[in-house]
Formats: sequence, structure tokens, C-alpha cells
Amino acid sequence: MEEYLIYEEQASRAELIVRIFYSIGIEIVQGLYGILAGVVYFIQWILILILGERSEILTNVLIGYTEYCVQTIAYRSLVTDKRPGLLPKELKVYLNLEEYLIFEKEASRVELIVRIFYSIPISIVLYLYAILYSICFDIQWIAVLITGKRFKELDGVLKGFAKYWIQVIAYLMLVTDERPEITPKDLDVSLEIFE
Repeated sequence: MEEYLIYEEQASRAELIVRIFYSIGIEIVQGLYGILAGVVYFIQWILILILGERSEILTNVLIGYTEYCVQTIAYRSLVTDKRPGLLPKELKVYLNLEEYLIFEKEASRVELIVRIFYSIPISIVLYLYAILYSICFDIQWIAVLITGKRFKELDGVLKGFAKYWIQVIAYLMLVTDERPEITPKDLDVSLEIFE
């Protein structure tokens, strides 16, 4: 995924303003898509519980939702100036999510129960990482507004959050049984600027 999240120092101030208004549209679409994904998630959960396997169609809906969310987060987080399609059918996937989002038909019923308990610590870590992400995003936003450039170190924190978010969401959305680590791998490297 790193090759798709390439650091670009130059950033457009005009795009910063457009981003605010464009984000309103994507938030509405993402919310509606999220409702559909929630229903699909519930059906997928029942299928795993009863049959012990995933539906490929339902998994594709969840993967599509996750990809759309990642694209909108990358755009809104100033990681890229590439606008995601306003509607999911316009998706142009420029993030390589295959390493995190691989369809596996077989699903473990035991892992379904473990997932409930494991989701607590990873959700807490994701929440704390999101706070750091928000602070870095605000600093990056001001930097782009004033200088027209991104800070490379802050870009690393924003990308690290995106990677960890993908791993956690893929696990929580029943796309994969592979558990993400409780602490994000990229956090140590990304926080060198704060030492």
C-alpha cells in the first residue's frame, strides 16, 4: 500500500478549500453506504455463525465500503489531492488493499467470539491513535494553508493511521480472520518528530 501513498511535498491551497465542500458530499454518500454495509455486516455475521463461511458477494460489498472509506480518508486527511469518486460506482481504486482485504470463504465460529473480546483493546488503541491523527491532521492542514507544503513526518503519521485503520476495519467487518496487532507497527517510525 505504501507505493500508493507516496509523499508529495507540494499541496494545493485551492484544493484545500474545495476539499471542505467536496467532503460534505462524500460524507453523505459514505453515510448511506455505511447503512448498507451495516445490514450486510449483520447478515454476514449470521452466515458465519450458522454456516461457518462467508458469502463472497457480501464480502465484496464490505470490501467496497472499506475501499471507499480509505479513499475518502486519504483525501480528507491531506495524504493525497486525488479526489475519490463521489459515488461508489465511480471508484477508481488507487490504494493497494489486497494485502489486507483477501476473500476467505471459510470462517471460524470461534474467531467470531474471540473477535468480540479482541475488538475492545484494538478499538481503544485505534481511538488513541485517532486522537494523535487529529492533532497531526490539524497541524498539516495549517501547514498546507500557510506554506503550500506538507510535512513529511506528519504525512507518515497520517499514513500509519490509514494502514492500521484498514487492518482493524477489515478484521472487525468480518472480511478476514487475521487479527491486527494491538499496537500499530508504523507508529514507532512515524513518531520520530516528537522525540
